[in-house]
Amino acid sequence: MSSDPKPIRVAAIIGRMAGGGVETVVTNYYRFIDKSKVQFDFFYFEDSVDEPPADLIAMGARFYCLPSIKHVSAYCRKLRSILRENRYSIVHAHLNTLSVIPLYCAWKEGVPIRIAHNHSVPSGNELRGVLKKFLRLFSKTFATDYAACSEKAGRWLFGNRTYDQGKVTIFENAIDYDRFSRNENLRNNVRSRLKIDSDTVVIGHVGRFTYAKNHAFLIDVFARYHRIHPDSVLLLVGDGELRDEVEKKTADTGLNNCSILTGEVTDVEAYLNAMDVFVMPSRYEGLGMSAIEAQACQLPVIVSDAVPKEAAISNNISFLSLSDGTDRWEKEIETKVSSPASSFAFTRDKERFDIHQAADFLAAWYIHRLKNM
Repeated sequence: MSSDPKPIRVAAIIGRMAGGGVETVVTNYYRFIDKSKVQFDFFYFEDSVDEPPADLIAMGARFYCLPSIKHVSAYCRKLRSILRENRYSIVHAHLNTLSVIPLYCAWKEGVPIRIAHNHSVPSGNELRGVLKKFLRLFSKTFATDYAACSEKAGRWLFGNRTYDQGKVTIFENAIDYDRFSRNENLRNNVRSRLKIDSDTVVIGHVGRFTYAKNHAFLIDVFARYHRIHPDSVLLLVGDGELRDEVEKKTADTGLNNCSILTGEVTDVEAYLNAMDVFVMPSRYEGLGMSAIEAQACQLPVIVSDAVPKEAAISNNISFLSLSDGTDRWEKEIETKVSSPASSFAFTRDKERFDIHQAADFLAAWYIHRLKNM
């Protein structure tokens, strides 16, 4: 009989499974974490559009479907029942400001380690952003530990004083560099499938169709570029609640014949390789994982200054203000398109986002916390 201890079973609280960034980050950590030391149980909303990934289930993950958090009483009843049944030592909540709700349930059920993890820095210019600022007041109420994807995200949710005291642990939105690497075969295959000529300039973006990602601004920028360079295509990878608005915007701008909306895809790396420039004019970001993946593919990248500077892992990323206007953004695209590929280089920060190292760090952190309860 083996004397090896059982792996730690962590309750990972996520939201809707719909190909979003937070979901991708958490499942990515699980794929690379040492399963002999740590296993995840994923808790997700019943209004998800995706099914639990079969490969994660095969690795030992368990998935629990909960009522939407909009139905707080039903959500809490079911979550508390499962927490009580499985007797977790760690609940790791990835719902940003909404983490207060599952962490309250974990506190009521006596879970000793309750982690509030922030992946976002919302804008104050939408109702949702105002609500998040209100919920931020309760971010530490039921948490024993604080985590974030970047310094900016950590300071926003938990406060400067808490961050400066070293009480916020940063877990990078890490990636598999072997997957997100420059690959001419992928580039040629995707372009062939999408009927894009090899010389056509492809301006691309990967992200959910949400207010935060600011697709309308990107379409206006591309419209300016396309007027000057008609042999160009806008490639938008992702899906979301604002898809109809994005489709209407491309039609109203006269870009139907040069815009491709792929919907949600599982091979993001292939579509990144098909691009020539990656553009991310976000209104707000916790980190900007897609921008990191794009740089791993050795793409020139242009992002808004709402993206934290930690996202820069190469010498070919530019940070622009949305207030600079579409003309300034269009000119930066022209500059990036004309830049020779040989000038691309990774910075020393690249290793911080290596999923192998990041997953090992997370496992060691869990083990350390349990030993020091």
